[in-house]
Amino acid sequence: MNLNVLVGKRVLNKRSRLIGNILAVTKSVITISFHGEVLRYPFPDAFSSFLEIEDEDLQHELEKIGSTSDFNSFRDLYERALKNEIQYLKANGGKKYKATDGERLSYQGGAFLYVFETDTDLHFQEGTPLKLSFA
Repeated sequence: MNLNVLVGKRVLNKRSRLIGNILAVTKSVITISFHGEVLRYPFPDAFSSFLEIEDEDLQHELEKIGSTSDFNSFRDLYERALKNEIQYLKANGGKKYKATDGERLSYQGGAFLYVFETDTDLHFQEGTPLKLSFA
């Protein structure tokens, strides 16, 4: 989409009910003048939530682009959060649980299989590394 086609178009802020004109558009920001008050919004995200352009065809196209952009922003945010949590767990370890009454069930091929009693039900994926400490 050629962003320059939006410059000069009238736009409605559905929240404030103000009507303004688009002054400039970049890949990430749209600048709108509402009767002399210049405001900037995230572009194209704002069109999927609260901005409406007078051209219906453009509005539908911008909503579609904005929805995709919203999802991508959401995905990026949670991807970063997961990476941060993984790094934290690698550096500091996970939660500690008290395990008692350990009993060896088997020994096979250099691997031991134990069962323990805990205060809560714990379920770990096979192959999850665990650190045992004795008190």
